[in-house]
Amino acid sequence: MANLTSWRIFSIYISLVLLSGVFAKELASIDSFDRGLPRQVRIFSLTDMDEEGGYGSRNKYRAIDSSETKSSRKRSSRQAMEESLSKAVSKNITRILEDLLKDYDKTERPSFKDGKTTQVRVNTLIRSMGPISEMEMYYSMDCYFRQYWRDERLSFKGLKNNANNLVINQLSLNVEMLKKIWKPDTYFHNGLDSYLHSITRPNKLLRLSENGDITYSIRLTVKAKCPMTLNNFPMDQQTCPLIFGSFAYTADEVEYRWLEGGTPVGYEGELQLSQFDLQKTFFRELNYTRSESVGTFSVLQVVFLLQRHTGYFLIQVYLPCALIVVLSWVGFWLNRV
Repeated sequence: MANLTSWRIFSIYISLVLLSGVFAKELASIDSFDRGLPRQVRIFSLTDMDEEGGYGSRNKYRAIDSSETKSSRKRSSRQAMEESLSKAVSKNITRILEDLLKDYDKTERPSFKDGKTTQVRVNTLIRSMGPISEMEMYYSMDCYFRQYWRDERLSFKGLKNNANNLVINQLSLNVEMLKKIWKPDTYFHNGLDSYLHSITRPNKLLRLSENGDITYSIRLTVKAKCPMTLNNFPMDQQTCPLIFGSFAYTADEVEYRWLEGGTPVGYEGELQLSQFDLQKTFFRELNYTRSESVGTFSVLQVVFLLQRHTGYFLIQVYLPCALIVVLSWVGFWLNRV
């Protein structure tokens, strides 16, 4: 009996060993089959086996498409190309600026050595206007003040017809560049308390083209004097001027002109004023003599023609005063008995 039991245990052990060997061979054949797939990978797990122990209806497939791999490689190569291109452009711009400022003298105006007059062209875009004070006789406005001039010392050779089809014929520069180049000393003759907007950074724009043309734009709030004649109040018209030019350079050195090819003074939308209507805008070029000892200066003048709102004062001032006078007459008709 004992011999029979031991024989059965031994036969069961031999069967388990044989089954484990068959199972190991099956896994090895599956692994070799998976390695032979060139484009797609089929992955099996022990949990994928069905109730019969085979790989049937519950098989899972994980496919890695070669097109996705190619697109990711293209993206990475494109990014690397863009990074290298941006580095090359930044190096080229840095080299251009270093060459331009190498022997540059910012205290010397353009065309000084040629004996020519430096021309500064100006245009203005007015964003808003007001308040206008009759008591202190001033007005204020918010505007973009733009100046254009040519400095041939800053001309450079741009990028054209290169391998990357990149064209650079104009540079947008940091405002710190203004400290290193010459710029006109423009000031407002009838200005009272003007200031430059500096939130969140100073509102300045500087651009340099390959032929040396410079665009300098700033955002200003200008407060200027406006002499008023109030004889016909409230049915009056007022003319408020704005005069600006160079502070130190005479007309023989720096000449101011309005920018051609557009409106010298423009408006951002329709201006809305509380007490006035803007009827017309006049602008002209003048030569102004500050004194005989100082000399004659080139200036530009803008004149705003303002028409007062009559209805506003009729309702707010004249009508209430008339009603008060009429009410004061009621006492004459009251019966005193």
